[in-house]
Amino acid sequence: MKNFYLGIDAGGTSYNLIAVSINGKILFKRREGAIQLNIAGLENFSRHISNSIKSALSKRNYKLTNCIGIVIGVAGARHQKDKDKLARIISRKLKFSKIIIESDTEIARFGAFGGDDGMLMICGTGSILYGKMKDKIFRLGGWGRILGDEGSGYKIGLEALEILTKEFDLNIYNSNLAKAVKNRFKITNENLIQKVYIQNFSIQKLAPLIIELAKEGDGNFMKILNNASADLSGLIKSYQKISGLKKSDLILSGSLVEKNKFFCSILKKEISRNFGNRINIIKKKHCSEFGAYLIAKNKFK
Repeated sequence: MKNFYLGIDAGGTSYNLIAVSINGKILFKRREGAIQLNIAGLENFSRHISNSIKSALSKRNYKLTNCIGIVIGVAGARHQKDKDKLARIISRKLKFSKIIIESDTEIARFGAFGGDDGMLMICGTGSILYGKMKDKIFRLGGWGRILGDEGSGYKIGLEALEILTKEFDLNIYNSNLAKAVKNRFKITNENLIQKVYIQNFSIQKLAPLIIELAKEGDGNFMKILNNASADLSGLIKSYQKISGLKKSDLILSGSLVEKNKFFCSILKKEISRNFGNRINIIKKKHCSEFGAYLIAKNKFK
């Protein structure tokens, strides 16, 4: 196959590669487990990405010399100097120069809006509001679980664990929450500290469970979801303040809203209550890796 583009989404929780012909036809897709730049480091991350590209092309008898250009969206690539350095390292490993590194939020926004202006709210393990207006980028949140990520799956899970520890302090071991986390994650009073601090339990995994409990009518967990939706709505208020924008299209993305209709409806109601018809929630056009391809198509001819 001659003349194709590669678009890659190297996000925090997944890795997706797509090959697209010059006519916009999807040639093949590849999905792998994620590798995080901030954890792996530049060299290990670059090696993994390079080997993945080589493997994907070799498996299908594609040649890198026939690739018009590659765009990779990388979680944690916030600053241009870091993007440029990463592009140079991967280019050297692949012996291929036509590579651009973007943030994972930029390829997600580009894909969601097809390159047009608008706001993208990503609600998954973390949270971020990322938008573009007249060639100017606005970014709020995305500071990670320690410094930010309000309204995220991680923060929902963390609030649930805080409730659980208070119950354990009061010798309450048979609450709905305690029974649920024991049945699903084998978490008990005796092993909670070990699970979280030693075994690095993924706290965001609790979010779907909390949504289920809230859906069943538990007021404590409904309060957590209402707080999360209020925090996410607050990002829109801040966006309007710094951008001067009063009306905008908004796309909701990420596992917390795309896989949980109940929480998505709570968030939509919160946004409607605060902004009315000034915020128009629409569906995204394309996935993140397709957004990377669209950028590649614009940059490389």
